Amino acid sequence: YSENEDVILYPYWEPIYKITYLPGEHGTAPGGEEEIVVKKYVGVEYSIYYGLFTRTGCTQTGWNTKEDGTGTAYAFNSKYKGDANLTLYPVWSENYSITYVPDERCAQTAPVMDTKVPGNPAKIRGNIFSAKGYKIKGYTTTEGGTEVDYQAGDTYDTDADLILYPVLEPEAYALWLGNTQVNTDNKGNILGDG
Repeated sequence: YSENEDVILYPYWEPIYKITYLPGEHGTAPGGEEEIVVKKYVGVEYSIYYGLFTRTGCTQTGWNTKEDGTGTAYAFNSKYKGDANLTLYPVWSENYSITYVPDERCAQTAPVMDTKVPGNPAKIRGNIFSAKGYKIKGYTTTEGGTEVDYQAGDTYDTDADLILYPVLEPEAYALWLGNTQVNTDNKGNILGDG
């Protein structure tokens, strides 16, 4: 090239690809979008988005190139460097429930339900129910059971539904008979001597 020569320059067009996130048949975007598109430039590595869509009773756990889940799987925040268009559909996992069912002696009559997200631990609740004259020792998985299987604050890791019933224990009351302390339950039954 010489300054004394004419030069004609032509633009070089570099292709721009797309990463397209689709909600699929059952998913819903927060803003109602039918698709979310990200531009993908040649040679640039992109991080795959976290969950973008919602579905009643389910949690999005990843992405797949086919809506039925038979394509290539992509985890959240995984890397994509391919110089080609990419279309991704949400992978759904059913949520599980932890249901607390009150005893007939409890003041509360309606069950309380928490959601257990697949792959994530859940904490067992405390102070849900109250029963006059009783304290709640913990929870059992057997209706009418007396053995404590879970305490408030315990971690539940299993991806399965769980039904819990409160284990009630009579509260102790201290009575003095002369110089002797006697512990009784809420019905006056002697529990032990002080």
